[in-house]
Amino acid sequence: MRADGFRRVINCSSPSLGRQFYRLAKDLFVLKPNPALCMMQRGVRDIVRTLLLLWEACGTYQTSLTAMESKSQVQPLTSVRSLSKFVSANPSICGSAIVGRALKYVRDGSASLRETQLALVLGLPRRYGGYNLGLPVMNFGVEASPEARAIGGRKAYYCDLCWPEHRIDVEYQSDKEHAGEKMRIKDSRRTNALKSMGWNVFTVTNNEIRSVSTLEALSDSLRRAMGKRSRRFDSEFRVKNLLLHRHLGIVDDGRDYQSFS
Repeated sequence: MRADGFRRVINCSSPSLGRQFYRLAKDLFVLKPNPALCMMQRGVRDIVRTLLLLWEACGTYQTSLTAMESKSQVQPLTSVRSLSKFVSANPSICGSAIVGRALKYVRDGSASLRETQLALVLGLPRRYGGYNLGLPVMNFGVEASPEARAIGGRKAYYCDLCWPEHRIDVEYQSDKEHAGEKMRIKDSRRTNALKSMGWNVFTVTNNEIRSVSTLEALSDSLRRAMGKRSRRFDSEFRVKNLLLHRHLGIVDDGRDYQSFS
């Protein structure tokens, strides 16, 4: 590599790093996703920032965190399994330990930033301001029964945020993808088809996801559907919960808030 502004010296005892580059030209190389994601954690002390990056890298969407422009329905850059194997094999790479610790809160397959935000708010432990429901499986496929197929006309249904063991599906209904009478009919048939198989279906709109009180009510409904007791939220948790909303970008008021540790 030429000694210019794009050059970075990497100190690492692992011999595998040499195989972690794509060669674009004679003197031009770029890191593959796994080591790049690790090195991007240099100096980062905010776990939410790390989680947003890793969820996007393991998802099927992209924003300015990983690309020049926002897109949906893209191939994931990596996966939780691939990242886990990489950090285990390369513990000396900068940022590897940070990624390794964050991976227990990362899931594959999120289809949008909003799905990621919703999954983290609902699933993260209370110490981070989450509702501690456990992280959902993203875009989980459910094979339709004959009755459900007759209702909805589909062989399978995909649940945005899914807790399969509880037969719970939380659907994020974006303004763009779920507008119009045809989509309302399609959504209704889908919901009825899943309910015919014993599933609990909850929906969240773009306006609702920006409401702290709405998500609190949703978390309580989900907790009851899971057979868990309702939780009381004290003032300390509410502060953490609001900070989590703001760090995730659900609420953006332009203020600077203290990072999570």
